[in-house]
Amino acid sequence: MALSRKPIEIVEEGKHQLLIKAPHWGRVQLSYIAEVQNGFAFESELFSTSGGVPLIRIRDIDSESTQNFYVGKRLEEYIVRRGDILIGMDGDFHSAEWKGPDGLLNQRVCRISLQSQNFDRKFLFICLQPFLNAINAETSSVTVKHLSSKTIAEIPLPLPPLAEQKRIVGKIEELFSELDKGVESLRTAQQQLKVYRQALLKHAFEGKLTSDWRAQNSDKLESAETLLTRIQQEREARYQSQLQEWKEAQQAWEASGKTGIKPATPKAPKTLLPPTAEALSELPELPEGWVYVRAEAITDFITKGTTPSKELLFDGAGEVPFIKVYNLTKTGALDFTISPTFVNQKTHCGFLSRSKVYPGDVLMNIVGPPLGKVSIVPDTYPEWNINQAIAIFRSKLVRNNLLSVFLSSEATVRRTMRKSKATAGQFNLTLEICRDILIPLCGMHEQKQLSQALDEKLSNLDQLEKNIVESLQQSETLRHSILKKAFSGNLVAQDPNDEPSSTLLERICAERVLQPAKARGSRARAPA
Repeated sequence: MALSRKPIEIVEEGKHQLLIKAPHWGRVQLSYIAEVQNGFAFESELFSTSGGVPLIRIRDIDSESTQNFYVGKRLEEYIVRRGDILIGMDGDFHSAEWKGPDGLLNQRVCRISLQSQNFDRKFLFICLQPFLNAINAETSSVTVKHLSSKTIAEIPLPLPPLAEQKRIVGKIEELFSELDKGVESLRTAQQQLKVYRQALLKHAFEGKLTSDWRAQNSDKLESAETLLTRIQQEREARYQSQLQEWKEAQQAWEASGKTGIKPATPKAPKTLLPPTAEALSELPELPEGWVYVRAEAITDFITKGTTPSKELLFDGAGEVPFIKVYNLTKTGALDFTISPTFVNQKTHCGFLSRSKVYPGDVLMNIVGPPLGKVSIVPDTYPEWNINQAIAIFRSKLVRNNLLSVFLSSEATVRRTMRKSKATAGQFNLTLEICRDILIPLCGMHEQKQLSQALDEKLSNLDQLEKNIVESLQQSETLRHSILKKAFSGNLVAQDPNDEPSSTLLERICAERVLQPAKARGSRARAPA
């Protein structure tokens, strides 16, 4: 949807701090000093992923290149050049100076071309984003947000004296330059942490993180044969338990006169074939005593959830929490503060009975992007339920924090993505793919050591990441503070010799009258 009122009305409300101005400044409507040019609807059948003229779409405006090119006729009036001011007119309403080579201005992107000699171009760019943010905040989000060129043209820009505009720009560039250096360092550190995290996980699941412990605790190590035997014994014990439960249910069913649903006979565990040589060739080599096993071999249960009809779901509060994909994270912790949804006990034990989950279960999203959101069910409720885009992994043979971290690692996600079904940019993992994931397994004593080592190191990384995020937030707060001081007239010293803002506005008005009608374009509106 588009904005339903004028930008000046948003300014007059006083809700948005960066739309203020100093008392001695005036305002001028953007259409009075600049032209707003809408992009052109180029023929999609002439789009190309290589060759042709770069086609600048909304997603490209803040980058140095484009994802699409145009192989049709080059329209010179829509050629964008480096440094041109662009605005994305759908979504978040973002402004940027084009950094790439000459390209074509596509629809839903507009260009702001300064036409006045009495307004500083850099000051114009500094002013734009705060107004776009306010317009975005005041635009309904029932559907996709749309920004019109008319709304942009009506933006009531602050109008300091021209000399003061230039002083403000100089001071902001000086302060922002230092801020940008700090932010760049923080972003670099953030990326380095991600690389280190993946290297840590790689070492962990190749046995390198516990190599010293193995050397000092040979009496606690188990052979691969012992591990495989235990897996088989656990599977058989699980089957015998299911068989006993079935016998009791069968007897109860017969005693009731065979009313209700007949209990289903449990299936005996099938013989699991070892991983193929081809599959193992793609995986890191493991130390002696470790073994790769399929996920289904070491889990009691791998299945996916079900989503009931809307009338069976309750927002905010209820009896049994219902987990959706956006409640999963990549840190292993479930975040149920995001739009918590519940079902009642009847639905939980009836329609959703096969998708019950319990504290300690490992959950993984099987629909993306992104894939690799894995979380452990917490103990804040005794029972939970999940939707159809989530798979359950429940195991007694591998510690749940190790399983969670392994499933969410980039290496595992890449391997599962290669096997997934991709449709229109969406990835879907089948349960067979989930059951076939090869997991590196070691003995329980070593798992305990690996779990403790990983928890400690990942906890340290999480704290460093948190510190970086807080520093980045502080940088944004400082940036906001600098702009607020600038627009309130308190960032640079006042000069009594500056030409008054009212005189500058008169010159802008006179300048506009001399502009040819065609050149004025969308500037044919009076100043605010």
